[in-house]
Amino acid sequence: MRTARIARLCLASAIGFAAALHATVVPAAAIEPEQSGPPAYAVPAAGAAEDALPELPMFEIPADLVAADVAPLAVQQKAAKPRNIQASQAAQAPEAPQAAQVALAPQGAQAPQSAQAPQGAQAPQRTTALRALKVMPMGDSITYGVGSSTHVGYRLDLWNRFRTVGYAANFMGTLRSGHMGDNNHEGHLGWRIDQLSANAARYMALYKPDVVLLHIGTNDLAQDYNMAQAPQRLSLLIDRIRKARPTARIYVASLIAMKSSQAGVASKRSAYNAAIPGVVQKKGPMVRFVPQHLVPAKDLADQAHPNNCGYAKMAYIWFYYLGRSPLNQSGKTWPTGYYPFGSAKGACNP
Repeated sequence: MRTARIARLCLASAIGFAAALHATVVPAAAIEPEQSGPPAYAVPAAGAAEDALPELPMFEIPADLVAADVAPLAVQQKAAKPRNIQASQAAQAPEAPQAAQVALAPQGAQAPQSAQAPQGAQAPQRTTALRALKVMPMGDSITYGVGSSTHVGYRLDLWNRFRTVGYAANFMGTLRSGHMGDNNHEGHLGWRIDQLSANAARYMALYKPDVVLLHIGTNDLAQDYNMAQAPQRLSLLIDRIRKARPTARIYVASLIAMKSSQAGVASKRSAYNAAIPGVVQKKGPMVRFVPQHLVPAKDLADQAHPNNCGYAKMAYIWFYYLGRSPLNQSGKTWPTGYYPFGSAKGACNP
């Protein structure tokens, strides 16, 4: 099989920020079938009245996608260079907090802004005080929210879900994107694992998150950047986060589906995803695996980024697995809320 060249994909967001993501762009062709991987991880139904989530193969490609052509996307040759948060003018700490619950930033740094209700969203009425929780979404343009209509990706949905279980989530990071008040994150456009790893310790020192949500590796795959060593790079990234912030709970996700007619992409994604649970298992109880590969290719806005439904599924999967980890100290199962894998009206069933 011939290996097509990997080009850089640039997607312009409605908020005027050009997003660079390396992606495979080749003439339409049959998509390579996935290889088998570990047993499937299934997200159980929310309750008796909910539709059950079907058992998905670990790396499923829907039959309709296999038969379909993959339309080439617009490409602009624009390099996305990694940022150093101490040197980059764009990497500024958020505004000072407005709530006493929010922990202070390290000496010499401006304090992060408090968690504010996203624009257009009403926080649930509660009679008890919310517990502050500093959450750092980390990754690439999927964490940034490219592909969603509001450019927040999974973050707004997850922010609201946290409030239903008593947490006032304060999203942390040097970047801001999307139509929500608390829109900080570390979702760097076009970044690979090694680029995030080079800056991870600084992010931990600056923001001291309680929770890190990590979805990274799509650009390694798109660039075919030594994928055989990608699990080792991920392991090093996790180690750097743990060393810089030992008390943080780290949730490491497998990669969501990706549309590509590039020879070898499917099998390399399969191999990378299959290696992640083993990497996580060696890191101790503060590191957990989250099966985001359950987001299927039919819920993508383009070749790599989820649409609104795909991001709703990502938010649900994050929340479901966080609620079944020690982060849930209530002794009760967290309520699921909107269930995007079912038939209820919402992002997946407008």
